[in-house]
Amino acid sequence: MRRLLRNTGSEPVTRYLIRISVDRYPGDPERSNAHYRAHPLTWDELALTATCRGETMRWQAQTRPRRLQGSLAAL
Repeated sequence: MRRLLRNTGSEPVTRYLIRISVDRYPGDPERSNAHYRAHPLTWDELALTATCRGETMRWQAQTRPRRLQGSLAAL
């Protein structure tokens, strides 16, 4: 999946909230939840990247406890 973020304001974007929902077994949420409790998804597996005008940006994941949710904070 790819997402384009266009900044039309005068201030730089320093945070971008993302929410990751996974469904290993569609139609069987209990089985999916059990699978991801036993095999949690990692940031390395997601291989997220950020670029600006073709230049790679440094970023840092900041997660909320007990959720597959975080924001990308530019460094």
